[in-house]
Amino acid sequence: MEQLKLLSMTGVVTVLIWAAADSLVHDTITVGVEFHVVPAIGSHNMVVNPVDKLQPFYVQLAGPRRMVEQAQAASPLSVRLQVPDQPTGEAYIPLKNAMDEQWREFSELTVVSVNPPRFPVYVDHSLTRELQLELKEDLGLQYDVKPQLDRSIVSVEMLQSHFNEYEALGKPLRIAVDPEQLLEDQPPGQAVEVPLTLVPSDWGFPEEATFTPSAITVSATVKADRVTREIGTVPILLAVSFANFGRSLRAVPPDGGILVTRTITVTGPAHQVERMSMGERPIGIIRLKEEHLEMAGTQLTFVPEFQLPPGVELAKDPEPVVLTLVAGRDSPAVD
Repeated sequence: MEQLKLLSMTGVVTVLIWAAADSLVHDTITVGVEFHVVPAIGSHNMVVNPVDKLQPFYVQLAGPRRMVEQAQAASPLSVRLQVPDQPTGEAYIPLKNAMDEQWREFSELTVVSVNPPRFPVYVDHSLTRELQLELKEDLGLQYDVKPQLDRSIVSVEMLQSHFNEYEALGKPLRIAVDPEQLLEDQPPGQAVEVPLTLVPSDWGFPEEATFTPSAITVSATVKADRVTREIGTVPILLAVSFANFGRSLRAVPPDGGILVTRTITVTGPAHQVERMSMGERPIGIIRLKEEHLEMAGTQLTFVPEFQLPPGVELAKDPEPVVLTLVAGRDSPAVD
């Protein structure tokens, strides 16, 4: 019995001796490493990116064999590299010092060297400055009350390197706003306020630049320069309710034709009416109700509704449209 106890104690002691011996054995290995650069804590407005086309990095580590084997099994190692705040431009981060200070994945290992020894990055800073707003000088519309902006200054946020480019080119932080694409569709003779979204790229700013606020309000009264004119060959379309889709009907005008058109007389802003005369025809719609669909074979009279541009209205009532709804299995459904 005593011999068994002695053998057991001998085995335990042997294991402890081997474990202690293994911890005392130090190895050195070289493994691949991938660095992921981020701004150091506290560098809130700094932006850091690695330089393109980086060559592979390798780190030489020394320490207990057990830890060395674990590091070797984890190859390539992933290291989060915190870059301290520094001026905008290219910078080179000493990798051994950075790993000594920041790397804690295998605390018992010593960083002997890193090859290449430095990590190239480009450092920038996100800055915010005031941007002056003004109206475009050459306005094409006529106004009773000229356009006004609800603010003359917005903030623009972008990288310091972009601000530096603007300064080098002598570009002022000023943009000329053109609101007329929105105002031309407003009713003339009426005071209006329209929102205008500010898109940085419209004025040559980088895509990532942001304006605060991103929209402003333009107020104006377009001059009531109105004309009255006839617009011919306005197509008339038929519309049925969703519940009656698929019913086999066709609409036949008295002359038996297929396309129904009307000439209408409109009044409105000269530029809108001119566009209609040059080819931007409106459309008329006849809305068929349930009671109409039950009167197949009867000649019906309709007054179309006309979809007109903003500010344009009918100068007189349009000529009615006479149609006969014909039901039939072989007849096309009314659109």
